[in-house]
Amino acid sequence: MKSSEVTELVGDLASQQWGLFTTAQARTIEVTSPDLLRVERAGILERVRHGVYAIAGTVLSPEIELKAQWLSLRPDMMAADRLRDEILACEAVVSHTTAAELWGIGDLWADGYHFTVPQRRRSRQPEVQFHRADLADDEWQIHPKVGLPVTSAARTIADLADDGHESGHLLSLVTDAGNKHLVGIHELFIALKGKEEAFGLDARDENGLHKLLSECLRTTEIDLLVSKAL
Repeated sequence: MKSSEVTELVGDLASQQWGLFTTAQARTIEVTSPDLLRVERAGILERVRHGVYAIAGTVLSPEIELKAQWLSLRPDMMAADRLRDEILACEAVVSHTTAAELWGIGDLWADGYHFTVPQRRRSRQPEVQFHRADLADDEWQIHPKVGLPVTSAARTIADLADDGHESGHLLSLVTDAGNKHLVGIHELFIALKGKEEAFGLDARDENGLHKLLSECLRTTEIDLLVSKAL
């Protein structure tokens, strides 16, 4: 196949999913790996990770790299087909520190790409980590800006509490989530009930947890009112 034909075909694929496409998707339109290698060497494509390419002009960023990782989890399917089906979308939900980064909450070190999946799964890539859990409908959503399935802010904080992050970091997550209007006190309390010790409280001190969360969220409300007044 001519390079111009390859470029046109894979360009159509990439235009539908953030400038990216997979080798598996390319095969469905009869574009082979040698075809892709030839076009890559010509500088028209850039390999983002094994099996995922970006078309020329796509600005590579941590967000694009995350999308490439997500695409690689079901490389034979187009992103739109996965996202419009709740069952397929829930097969790999961005979670833990990766979700916190997407929501812009907390100040945690990036430690790879985290996905919550409904069935046990392993990755050959050390930077990709899977967490097995059955997420309720209100514990995940399609991120309004990034367009990937992601755990809710409340579920994200709960996951990080289970992972053993320090109470100071967890409270920072709560405060940031409140500032961004991502959580309400009831939703947050339900998600964190039973994790009191992670916040430096006695086990099963639900009153103490509710008070602590209320104080964090009340502080964000006061800060918002002050900023508006100023």
